[in-house]
Amino acid sequence: MKLTASIRESYVRQIATTLGGNDWQRAHRATYRRRLTQLERAGIRNIADLIANMPSLSTKTLDWVIQLCWLLKVKQAAPVLWQLMARPKLRMACAHAMGFLAVNRFERKFAKLGQMELQNPRPDIRQLEVIVAGLRYAIGPEATEVMVSIFERPDLPGWIRGEVGDAIPSIGDVGKRRSKSFNRTVKAAIAGLDDSDINMQFWSMYALGSLACHYKRYPKPSINAIFQPALPKLREIAATDTRLAPGYWWPMSAEAEDAIGCIETGNWPQPDAGERWPSTGPRGEWRCSESAPSHIELRVERVAERLAYVAQSLRD
Repeated sequence: MKLTASIRESYVRQIATTLGGNDWQRAHRATYRRRLTQLERAGIRNIADLIANMPSLSTKTLDWVIQLCWLLKVKQAAPVLWQLMARPKLRMACAHAMGFLAVNRFERKFAKLGQMELQNPRPDIRQLEVIVAGLRYAIGPEATEVMVSIFERPDLPGWIRGEVGDAIPSIGDVGKRRSKSFNRTVKAAIAGLDDSDINMQFWSMYALGSLACHYKRYPKPSINAIFQPALPKLREIAATDTRLAPGYWWPMSAEAEDAIGCIETGNWPQPDAGERWPSTGPRGEWRCSESAPSHIELRVERVAERLAYVAQSLRD
């Protein structure tokens, strides 16, 4: 199986699917074909060759090879990615890749690192950033505890808690209404609506809306009672907050409107905020650590996840 024949097309197809169109293919197909051809000339013709040679590749080449691993779900690359995290310039890229790959053995490693860091009176925020990226799709109880603990700690920077809020609705048992994780997350998200950091405010609204959407499977009115304390603040934001959402093109007020709709109906509004507001305008400042990667694929992945929640709610 030649790398340039099959893997290239899979890579382009998956990226195009994430972006929801062919614009990425037209703009970048030639670039990635050229890069993959360079690997083939170096003797790397399949996934096994790629994994074996990753430690010897340059940092510039590894930057996109790491993307290739998570986009193609090359889980057998996880041990090499873990080793490459020792390189500062690749640390976050590897953590993000391993988060998307969600290999259980390494999920436990990230969770253990998180437990140790949270015991520190002054946690290393850069280390927490790596841990959050590595646990993005975690399912185990230890990993869930770490992510929920970060989300509910007001002493940590808002942007790192916002990163957790982005991922937390799909982590472990957070989406199960009878779990302690669910109740802790909803409580932290309601408190996050009054946070001074816009990132925490925005992702708290997203978390509340996402979790409320699960409730349409349980039509009893008492089921939504846990979300009711969020409504006054959400209505205030919907009426007055014109700031652009961090990293996106719609205002905070529109996100609040979506969250209110989720709580009141159990469904994500259609069209949602991203569809109601033109994406050609400016975007809100995406405030995060300088060590975080700036790959557009990660932002697009977040939009795709939001759309996935909407699609799931419609199917259910």
